[in-house]
Amino acid sequence: FQSRCAMCHSTTAGVKKIGPSLAAILGKKAGTMPDYNYSSALKSSGTTWTPATLDKWLTNPHQFIPGDRMPFPGMPNKRQRDAIIGFLASISQH
Repeated sequence: FQSRCAMCHSTTAGVKKIGPSLAAILGKKAGTMPDYNYSSALKSSGTTWTPATLDKWLTNPHQFIPGDRMPFPGMPNKRQRDAIIGFLASISQH
């Protein structure tokens, strides 16, 4: 997480960087953090963040939710994706 995500995302609730906070992201609806300007594609996606949806997003966000604006091309390495999802799951339980 630190090397791939932390430059744009905080893990502290309510703290925005370039991207929204990812604190307690599991179980949240995509595009619903207050005071963040999400793309209409993300807001209307109907996605709830689960380990499975996060894996699809991290693999290829532009394919998973066409029209998103996140400047991230995706992460083909499954081990890296699993580590990030595991980390996000661990901070979602607090």
